[in-house]
Amino acid sequence: MIINQVSLAYRDLHEMISGDVQSASYNDVNCGKGLEWQLEKHAVSKYTFVEDGSGSYCSGALINNSKSDGTPYFLTAHHCVSSNEVAKTITAWFNDESKGCGLNTENYKKLSGAKLLTTGNESDFTLIEFNETPPPSCQPYYAGWDRGASPLSAVSIHHPERLPKKISFEDDKPVSYEYTIGWTDYTTSPANSHWEVIFESGMTGGGSSGSPLFNENRRIIGQLHGGGDYDSYYGKISYSWDNSGITDNFLNNIKYNELWEYLSEDKNTQFIDGFTPENNQPEAVLNIDYEYVCKGAPIPLNDHSVFNVNKWNWKISPTTVSFIEGTSPDSQNPIVRFKEPGSYSITLIVENAYGKDSVTHSDAIIAGSSINVSYQSAPQSGTCFLETDSVQIIASGASDYQWKLNEGTFDFFDLSSSENKAIIKQNSSSFIDSTFDIEGIIIGHQGTCTDTSFYNIQLVMPTNDDIANAKPLQFGENGPFNNICASIEPNEPVPPVDVDSCTTQTDWCDEYWTGENIVENSVWFSFYAPEAGAVSIAATGMDGQIALYEASSHTEILNGNYTLLAANDDISDSVYTSFIETVNVIPDEMYWLQFDGSAGGTEGEFNITLNEKNQTSSNRITQNANIHSLKIFPQPAQNYIIAESGILIKQNNVRVKIYNNTGALIYTEKTSTNNNQVLIDFDKKWNNGIYFLSIQTPEDEFVSERFILKK
Repeated sequence: MIINQVSLAYRDLHEMISGDVQSASYNDVNCGKGLEWQLEKHAVSKYTFVEDGSGSYCSGALINNSKSDGTPYFLTAHHCVSSNEVAKTITAWFNDESKGCGLNTENYKKLSGAKLLTTGNESDFTLIEFNETPPPSCQPYYAGWDRGASPLSAVSIHHPERLPKKISFEDDKPVSYEYTIGWTDYTTSPANSHWEVIFESGMTGGGSSGSPLFNENRRIIGQLHGGGDYDSYYGKISYSWDNSGITDNFLNNIKYNELWEYLSEDKNTQFIDGFTPENNQPEAVLNIDYEYVCKGAPIPLNDHSVFNVNKWNWKISPTTVSFIEGTSPDSQNPIVRFKEPGSYSITLIVENAYGKDSVTHSDAIIAGSSINVSYQSAPQSGTCFLETDSVQIIASGASDYQWKLNEGTFDFFDLSSSENKAIIKQNSSSFIDSTFDIEGIIIGHQGTCTDTSFYNIQLVMPTNDDIANAKPLQFGENGPFNNICASIEPNEPVPPVDVDSCTTQTDWCDEYWTGENIVENSVWFSFYAPEAGAVSIAATGMDGQIALYEASSHTEILNGNYTLLAANDDISDSVYTSFIETVNVIPDEMYWLQFDGSAGGTEGEFNITLNEKNQTSSNRITQNANIHSLKIFPQPAQNYIIAESGILIKQNNVRVKIYNNTGALIYTEKTSTNNNQVLIDFDKKWNNGIYFLSIQTPEDEFVSERFILKK
């Protein structure tokens, strides 16, 4: 045997990450709502691979085919594995998860070696086949898939940061992303090739790439391509179905079979369900609803074990308990009464025709004279007001509950409840235009015990989200501010997009390399110009972008009647905060400043520093009112325009740029002037509408103005 290369062999992978990067933002797959996904979790595995001599890791899932024959197909991401050479180096780690909620990690099973079957970069999918079938000890499950109807909700199971298995929940409908997506490796994905998911609970992380996205019917609908921690983009099964790619492999073009040829005998099949091998060994999984219980109260114990379990045995220590309501230690879901105060450990032993398994929760229940009522909310604290019409609260720790809204909250919200759940909705007669705290009380009862929990759920709405509510700035440093939960106002202006640079004083950066979505989480500020007649503006604290506008009122900005004085994304190629250099302004006139997160709509906290400057001879982007104004005629234009400005006199190599009304750059060239004019012919099939012309001289003077095209 010849060993070609070794990755991470000097130290066990699991040893490397144990106790390191645990995060409270991740949901353990064996806790809470994750207990409802005990079968599907067995499809998911993390794996390591070697490419160009370096080891990496991703996630993926076993996926069923229409024959349900247990062929070890494994769906993951193209950007993780895109060649057979890399597939050969794969080592998959099955069952790497906690043995029970928050308990020590279970022994995992390894499977090595695979071959690549098909792949596609646009929806970022790869299908591999393991060299061997996962044995019964791996407890494999081959997940079903769906390329049909739009999902109503979604769940992702994955291995972020090489951690034991985690789970994320999206209770709303994933959105078919209708724009082209640009990725950091300069590749793009077509419109509607991905699901956009904003998880309400649980985040993804490095290593989650390739993990499956399940719909409400527990079928895979895509695999993780990229995005942020909570806003993630999954390549669609429906797009990957017949969009395999052609890969250049050592100058030999390889055409792969389509995905459907492996997963279905009929290309028109819309979905199939998952498959469980009959000889899987059982997995013992139990759930205990309470940590503190009232002595003598009836307490249910819940079994969530999988793989054809047909025998159960519950052991409780100490034995001062009684099984009630016709249940016994051999019941699947017994009801017990703890007769004495103290700490109790619980063990569940399960069995099927192919083996046994057990799980023990030490000191799982504390019986006594008190209980502990708590709650979880969705949306959680900090959720955006504009993204929700209701809040669901789930209480725990008691057998029954009373719900109340505090005074000041019930004037704006209505509450309805059933058992341990409550829905709080804004009533139709109220109007809320800023961040609001929903407050109330939960009173829980269990047996003779009572406990109270006070809840406070904040729904965030920035007051300066709209131009009409622009926040006034003083000279000097202002803030801190944030753009968390900010949105796009109808008709909000979009600064021009520069596809070549992020450091100009006239544009914002094209974050997606498509000219789209450069305004996402914008907030607004205003100030009165100083007597000195010029200002500079810095935005620090986060990766942001700023733009300065002149108009007679905020209404005129929304109507498109404004002058963009300056716009900046990055100070330099290595400093990503924003800075507008000296810009001339008219003393005592009001100006508006737009701030947005850069890097695709970043949200966070920032400061604005507004400095008074002495007036310069010209602006970076010149005001229409001054001597260097730009005139465009004829208006409306048909086949050409003539641009005229004082800064164009006898200039060579002026840079001409034209943007459409979404801010996308559609035309650029270098040309010479005729005296103080530039002639621009329209040989393009542009639509009628409003366009934005910007001209830059070799001395870095700018003029800009809008014009109307009507053919």
